[in-house]
Amino acid sequence: MEINFIKTNLHEFIDEGPLNVDFGRYLTGSWWGGFHHGIGILGLCAPITVAKHIEALLIAASCTREFKYPWGSHRLIDNKLSWGDVKVVHDCYELSRQEKIRYVLKNYITIGKHYPTLRSCYSRFRDFNCSTCEKCCRTITGLVLENIDPNKCGFSIDSKFFDFVKANLTKGRGGLIQDYGEVFVWSDIQRHIPKAMSHNLYNSEEFFRWLRDFDVSENAGKRKFSITRKMDITWCLFYVYYKLPKNARKAIARLKPIAKLLMSL
Repeated sequence: MEINFIKTNLHEFIDEGPLNVDFGRYLTGSWWGGFHHGIGILGLCAPITVAKHIEALLIAASCTREFKYPWGSHRLIDNKLSWGDVKVVHDCYELSRQEKIRYVLKNYITIGKHYPTLRSCYSRFRDFNCSTCEKCCRTITGLVLENIDPNKCGFSIDSKFFDFVKANLTKGRGGLIQDYGEVFVWSDIQRHIPKAMSHNLYNSEEFFRWLRDFDVSENAGKRKFSITRKMDITWCLFYVYYKLPKNARKAIARLKPIAKLLMSL
């Protein structure tokens, strides 16, 4: 199929930091994830649908009906968007993330004898896939559960990877899982772990036995972009910083010690 790339300043012209502070407590995670990304991405596609005479636009479902928290892409939102003769379809709402790996991706690899290069990373192209952020770890774990080698799909791990994941899942605040959306997708992986593993790819068998009974929700950091959750010094700094004018924030961010502190909040 023909592939088209879109270059956008979508993340620059919307000042997300103050929006996270003011509205984050009502959302799952951030302004981008909890409110904006579905409409934003679909809007970016609108010009090309006209230029290419496309009548139906599919956007992959993030979650299934079991996900009960505010999220920026949902069939009740996406399916009601349209322009001209273009219809939007919220696709594969009936399949969870892990089920898509099991029934769509694995089938594609088996039939086509080809491993697609996947990109899931939060690095925004600093790395293609860092293989250490929450989204990379979640994707790699899902792939390995289905006996798919992530190193053939654009990631880079070794036999110590699941020791790293286990250590970070148990950290709580500062660990891998920090909001309800992340709890949901890791719980989805848990539900698909069999009682007896049929493989031990990258020494994963012991990890999956442990993960099956691990309390994901209890060990989540529960990040909230709201000063009302915890009145400690770091959250006060976070709140005050994003209440400053944008130019002032840019000037502060140039001071390396302060920038490093802000990145850790």
